[in-house]
Amino acid sequence: MTKRGDANRLGYTFMLLYFRHPGRALEAGETQPDAVLAYVARQLSVPASAFRDYARRDATRRGHLVEAMRAGRRAVLAAAAIALEEALTDATLAIFEKLLRALDKACRRLLRAGVAWYNDLFNHHPLNVPYRS
Repeated sequence: MTKRGDANRLGYTFMLLYFRHPGRALEAGETQPDAVLAYVARQLSVPASAFRDYARRDATRRGHLVEAMRAGRRAVLAAAAIALEEALTDATLAIFEKLLRALDKACRRLLRAGVAWYNDLFNHHPLNVPYRS
């Protein structure tokens, strides 16, 4: 959906701003404080008076509402994906470190067993003759 015209650009911007804070939809016929309206209009390079003409057709406001909700959902999903990736990375690292510690412990146990086996073999071998000088 395109936001042609100053009124629609300004109205859609307020729709997005309202989703961000206070976290709700811009209601039909809702007015804005003059200072806030002037500030946002200046950012868009449109006259603040254009807001009076926003959504003369309720279908326009509803269409913008649906579009803003979709955009918000995409942003929320992207943030959730990043958080999940970070959590999985932390969890994966923790599991990997645990596996490395277990592997290290198993290797040390095998090494000790190998050394003990070698010593036992060497000390009890029938050809093992004590060295005499």
